[in-house]
Amino acid sequence: GGEPLAFRLLGLSDVDESAAPAVVVARTEIADRLRAVVEMVIDAIVGRPGGGAARRSPARRTRIRRAVVVAWAGLNGLLALGGRGLVEESEAGDLIDEAVRLYLARIDEVLDA
Repeated sequence: GGEPLAFRLLGLSDVDESAAPAVVVARTEIADRLRAVVEMVIDAIVGRPGGGAARRSPARRTRIRRAVVVAWAGLNGLLALGGRGLVEESEAGDLIDEAVRLYLARIDEVLDA
């Protein structure tokens, strides 16, 4: 449900090119919140059952973060292509499902490494 394009816009579009104080504050707050969302996703992955100390290592966390950011970027890319009419609405759901499967498999790969 909802409007997934709104998430893409929030994540990738800046509020304004201006350096006005209010814009700088808004830009910083948005960036901080987006970083916090990424960290929450990483924490949820690291905290999955069956992990152990190795999963929480800084190197593993870095690899998980990379997988999460690539997944986010890929899904945003699909949404952007849909917004430009390059992905038909009828295929968008299937493409998103396929992308999610690929990204989850990649995260499992990182966890198993």
